[in-house]
Amino acid sequence: MFRIMFKRIYVAIDQSEFSGKALIAAMKIAQTSKASLCLGYCITNDTLSSQETALNFLEGIKSQISDLVEIEIKLLLLMRNMA
Repeated sequence: MFRIMFKRIYVAIDQSEFSGKALIAAMKIAQTSKASLCLGYCITNDTLSSQETALNFLEGIKSQISDLVEIEIKLLLLMRNMA
């Protein structure tokens, strides 16, 4: 039986139901492949005040699932052209 193995799986998440389902699917693949899971959350430069909220959200998820898979978190800043 052929099985695809992954070393690292990146999941862009927010607080939507769809991203929650993507996270669950990624966790299952990560467990099967013994891969690490990288959670990413994107904020824009006009919402820098929400950076702490986003980090708290990611840390909360990490603390809930870190015993199942290796977790890395990233907060991405999307710079918008304000012109």
